[in-house]
Amino acid sequence: MINFDKMHGNGNDFIVINSIENTYKLSKSKIKILSDRNFGIGFDQVILIGPPHKGQF
Repeated sequence: MINFDKMHGNGNDFIVINSIENTYKLSKSKIKILSDRNFGIGFDQVILIGPPHKGQF
């Protein structure tokens, strides 16, 4: 099970996934299935919140 928050604004739907506490492996095909409005969650964008990587900033 993937825990997520679904939000919307300006006609777009997006989901936010906390990848800090849980490590999810989302392939392109899985994202495509989840984004389908008839068979999945239905969204335009995915936002993954993860920990910073050393040397990123």
